[in-house]
Amino acid sequence: MARQTEPLELVVGDVLELRKPHPCGSLTWTVTGLGADIRMKCDGCGRRVLLPRRTVEKRMKRFIARGPAVELARQLLEEESQADEALANRGAPAK
Repeated sequence: MARQTEPLELVVGDVLELRKPHPCGSLTWTVTGLGADIRMKCDGCGRRVLLPRRTVEKRMKRFIARGPAVELARQLLEEESQADEALANRGAPAK
């Protein structure tokens, strides 16, 4: 299996579905901390675990919900691109 070139982009508040259920029966986890290791909380029983980033990437099935930082980043990128377009249009020669 080929290794991903870039790490998975996770933010605090992401809700993930993992491939195997936790012993409580829940498949969903909420990301509560980031770094080389990922801190997560089980949405079923509240258990907190610390897993290496690589392990989380391998066990993750999909995103259930993205954290608020993802939406904020998308809004900022959209505003920035609109500002760049406005500057480009302002500097264009008139026809």
